Amino acid sequence: IASTGDRQRYSASLEFGLIEQVRERMRTMAQDGIGGLSSPQLLQIAVDQVMSELLQALATSHLQLEFARYGKKVKSELKNTAKEIHKLSQQLSRSRHDKRLGEKEAMHVASGDTVIVQELGLRESIHGLLVEPPESMDQISIETFDEMNGWIVEGEWFPYEVYSPSGSLFVIDDDGSIFISTEGLHGDMLVDFHSQIRRVAELLYRRTL
Repeated sequence: IASTGDRQRYSASLEFGLIEQVRERMRTMAQDGIGGLSSPQLLQIAVDQVMSELLQALATSHLQLEFARYGKKVKSELKNTAKEIHKLSQQLSRSRHDKRLGEKEAMHVASGDTVIVQELGLRESIHGLLVEPPESMDQISIETFDEMNGWIVEGEWFPYEVYSPSGSLFVIDDDGSIFISTEGLHGDMLVDFHSQIRRVAELLYRRTL
């Protein structure tokens, strides 16, 4: 639309894309904590952020669009969704306050980057560990495991399955995240999996010259 110069033309595809982007932004905000925001404020901030980012992207290409109608439509479509996400965020906040959820822990890897190791599930029933990659990481070193004795990599593309020498299975996704199932594990075994996933992160996220 922008490239043809028809700024007044309305695009249903663009509307759909904006709705999905704003929906995902609200989810991210809810997970991070929204403080005392109301659901309309949550929705408005998400819309403003997504629109601002799109405008900046268009500006770099010297393109323009009329966004007023899109913003109004997006807010109308996501009004009830914002209420649901707001409610879930409050429940999540209470669970975190009561320390019912698994923990998140920052970990420094050899490259100097910081990654987040997250326990998935409730404290009494952790069903998995997830490592989120460093924000600055633009590539991962999956080939490192081919050079390590006892490690096995399966798959020709993401998600890769990486087996440790002890047989533990780690799933490496295309965003660089690392996952391992801990269903039914407690105590020392869970501690051991924490140690193993940290080792995988050290190998996967190391810088290559």
